[in-house]
Amino acid sequence: MLQYILVLLVVVVVLTAQRIKTNKLRKLHEEIKTQFSYIPFIGHAHHFLGSSEDRMNRIKELAYQAYKNKHGIVNIWLGSTLYYGISDPDAAKLVLKYNLDKGPLGRLARHLIGNGSVFASVDTWRHRRRILRHATAQKHTKNFMEIFERNSNVIVQQLARVAGKGDFSCWDFVCSCSMDSACETIFGEYLSIQENSEHPFEQAFIEYFDNLSVRTLQFWLHNDAVYRWMPVYRKQVMARNIIHDFVTKLIQRRKKDLKCSQHENRNNKTESFVELLMKYSGGDNGYSDTELLEESLTLLLASTDTSTTAACFTLILLSQHRDLQEKVYKEIHSVVGDSGRITLNDINKLEYLDAVVKESMRLYPPVPIIVRYIDRDFKLPSGLQLCKGSETIVNIWGIHRNPQYWGEDAEEFKPERFLNATPQQLSAYMPFSYGTRNCAGYRQAMIFQKMILANVIHNYHIEPPSSYECENPLRVKFVLMMKHVHDYKLQMRSRVQN
Repeated sequence: MLQYILVLLVVVVVLTAQRIKTNKLRKLHEEIKTQFSYIPFIGHAHHFLGSSEDRMNRIKELAYQAYKNKHGIVNIWLGSTLYYGISDPDAAKLVLKYNLDKGPLGRLARHLIGNGSVFASVDTWRHRRRILRHATAQKHTKNFMEIFERNSNVIVQQLARVAGKGDFSCWDFVCSCSMDSACETIFGEYLSIQENSEHPFEQAFIEYFDNLSVRTLQFWLHNDAVYRWMPVYRKQVMARNIIHDFVTKLIQRRKKDLKCSQHENRNNKTESFVELLMKYSGGDNGYSDTELLEESLTLLLASTDTSTTAACFTLILLSQHRDLQEKVYKEIHSVVGDSGRITLNDINKLEYLDAVVKESMRLYPPVPIIVRYIDRDFKLPSGLQLCKGSETIVNIWGIHRNPQYWGEDAEEFKPERFLNATPQQLSAYMPFSYGTRNCAGYRQAMIFQKMILANVIHNYHIEPPSSYECENPLRVKFVLMMKHVHDYKLQMRSRVQN
């Protein structure tokens, strides 16, 4: 009996201390408090229950609330953790520049990618960032253009199966193209995923991240001991094992091929990312097999879902703005003509397409929020002090629509903004994050997107689905990344007259 009383006393003391700390910080931050209702011990967590669309709507509301105070910040409590929702670009840049720890949520992704650079601890990331930066340098991007071009031609061929046949989701086509391109650039091997929609690797990859998104957004599943009792855990482990086994085989094949061809002249041979990682980490004395697996999976994650999401949103927007779509088509045709082949030199000339992609990513950034842990008291120029032990939610959605920077028409799709964007606007644009821990492969992601879009638009008219109703903004949901509620449904018609 005494044992139970002692346990109860400990629980009461812990909860009381937590309540005192919470109340103190709530009073300290009265000027940036959220309008959401607060419940002791759970804070504002109940507002983030519901559907994935409901959660995205809460993220939007946090942005609109933050616009109303001088700091551009609003605070929320999820349990005993204080979060600062930042929709001011200047505050966001400082936080992203000086606070590099991605917080406890990054731990969940390590189940798949281990210490891969995206979610690694700060010390591990610092050790690896130089190697990753060299491997993703611009000089290597040119070498991948043939891969991007070939795969974008395959998606044009695959779309012929559905063109003129009514509504379909463009997601599956773009995702398969993205996966083929990523695997060929990373591992030097073409997997023909676009021709094989049931490829086990792609299926496992999709299943894993669907389950991870569920776990991330349901805080009671963050505890490993609890999660292991859930039926989904076994599925998650099976998907991870399929991914790890497949990628490990690709890496070993690449290493074997390199040994067999070490005496051959490879001057004209495109080096895969795995080869570049091996080279820049020290060759035979460089990255271990585990480190190659982790960084390969990191690059695969960064170069598939993000690029697919961004390209699909652009296609949806162009289907709804036919006049702008025709403007893009005319630009492509003026550069490429009837040859049908689009090169890197051509891509660099497509200024209006570049503006369209940037405006699409402004309105619909694939990663709408970035979480960072505050490891020390941190004072902003506005005078607001962020407290050690708290976390920040850098609201990219909110920053990209902040009317103070983008004007009263910030919600409108206007690619012309990026043809003559002001320095103030460019400072409020961060679709690939900001600072030294931003997306390392953003150059490749932009070129790949533009290559797919240019080829698709050059060959097809893109139209809204038959059930289309004008939506501004589009209905979106939050599942690790921001996705379209209606699954990117549209129609296409061939531009080629038979």
